[in-house]
Amino acid sequence: MPYGNPVFDFPVADPALSSRDRSVYEETGVYLQDHMKFANGTAVTAGLRYSRFENEATDLLSGTTSSQSDSAATGMIGITHEFANGLTPYLGYSEGFIQNVGTTITGQTLDPSKSRQWEAGLRYQPTNDLMFSASVFDLRKTNVKDYDLSDPTFSSFTQVGEVRSKGLELEARGRLAAHTQGILSYSYLDSEITKSSDPSKLGNANAMAPMHQLSLWLDYDASALVQGLSLGAGIRYVSESYSTQNNQRITPSHTVADMAVTYATRNFDINLNVSNLFDRDYFGVCYDGYGCAKGEGRAIKVSISRQF
Repeated sequence: MPYGNPVFDFPVADPALSSRDRSVYEETGVYLQDHMKFANGTAVTAGLRYSRFENEATDLLSGTTSSQSDSAATGMIGITHEFANGLTPYLGYSEGFIQNVGTTITGQTLDPSKSRQWEAGLRYQPTNDLMFSASVFDLRKTNVKDYDLSDPTFSSFTQVGEVRSKGLELEARGRLAAHTQGILSYSYLDSEITKSSDPSKLGNANAMAPMHQLSLWLDYDASALVQGLSLGAGIRYVSESYSTQNNQRITPSHTVADMAVTYATRNFDINLNVSNLFDRDYFGVCYDGYGCAKGEGRAIKVSISRQF
């Protein structure tokens, strides 16, 4: 065939489908909660929940089906006490039960996860315009899923026995000046795989669990310039984290900026929200031996609402 006279009329075989499946999830539950507030400033909130999951996964190529049913009863209780000086300590315990979406490399449905969390904290409101809060927590979660590195398509998952996460959360919010208010928050997370059928994962950090996160948001009431106009801007920082539970690759840290503009008229509210304002390139996640996926670029959202 001459180089300058290519022939395009030749048969091309359709590539084989790597996977084709259907998953159906159904959840039903009953929830009961009671909130009791006493005259001395103490409040108690307690709740019970019964959940049932039906999970069915069908491989449409092979015609095989895997299904399972799971149910559990979980509870929660929280106690707070408001002091006259603006301090409010609290203590809480909660349990969770959730179905994991996805299948193993052999097409089996994933087991559900159960969790239990202790949390203690303190809120302080020195004035009506300022609020400070701090909390510590300890969370244990079973059957935490992760990508199966033996699957080149990264569409299958594995599960580890238990992941322990403990950390600290700090927040300050309030009015900084006559027309400016803001929110500053920071979280510290220490995660560790405490139970696993794979000894090489014991002691590793959980996947996609950054140790540090920091955010700052400021709102400015610009009604003096244009009646009903307010402006907002902020930054979000997420530290590096391990990409998978094998801890063989790190997703780098990133910082992005956001902004918002709100214009309120007598009957309409117009909102403009821009995330990743400067369209910064960053990696949302990197996979062991596979590559990295870019994080979300600049996203612009406009909404209009009317009050009746």
